[in-house]
Amino acid sequence: MANFFRFNETHIKFKQEPEYFHRSMKYILKFCQLFGVFPMSGISNNNPDMLSKNINIVSIGLAERYKFLNKITMKTKIWNDHDTYWCQVRMNYTNLSKLVKHTNDIISPLIFLSFSHNFFYVCISLFEGISLDRYDILSLYPIYSFINVLMRMIAVMFSTSIINNQSKLVLPKVYSCPSNKFTIETERLLNQIANDNIAFTGMKFFFLTRSFIVAVGSTIVSYEIILLKFSSLSIDSNTTEKP
Repeated sequence: MANFFRFNETHIKFKQEPEYFHRSMKYILKFCQLFGVFPMSGISNNNPDMLSKNINIVSIGLAERYKFLNKITMKTKIWNDHDTYWCQVRMNYTNLSKLVKHTNDIISPLIFLSFSHNFFYVCISLFEGISLDRYDILSLYPIYSFINVLMRMIAVMFSTSIINNQSKLVLPKVYSCPSNKFTIETERLLNQIANDNIAFTGMKFFFLTRSFIVAVGSTIVSYEIILLKFSSLSIDSNTTEKP
């Protein structure tokens, strides 16, 4: 129980002091500022690879805070002083969700920029690679570049989707609460975790979750099939027009 109060004392400052977010993640933000990612005016001087790395750092940092809170929640005995316990748990998750949403307001344009660049490059590079008639030494760099961008996009999606996955991890613990220990705070916590979509976004256009990764993979495959079909039709039409 003491761990809960120490965790909440740290997070309650975020609610009371608007600038506490920058102090609680000052090392991550300072690292990003060195490479011109924060503020937004530095993006033009930053390469896409470093942009993706900074998004990964921020995402992993927040995911680790969720892992720490989940670990405390899973190991704490809920049968003693359960009223205070559930109230403290709900406050901890509420403050942490506010921290994630505030961070998302800052870096969602960066996520959108990074994902748009990587997705476009992967689709074009994959199409050009499939369309090659033969492979030689000159095609090694495009292949390496394609693999690098693909791995970078996968790393960004997986690291950011961990936040959403960790935010739902405590639900089985709440579901297993006996009826005689189930309070109004337990019900509020259950509704909050089950219904609040805690995840990084690309300017609210998409939410970075595990299901989104599957959707991106299927979208890339569909686009490549369509591009190859149109390419083959264009080649056939050009050959039939020749005398």
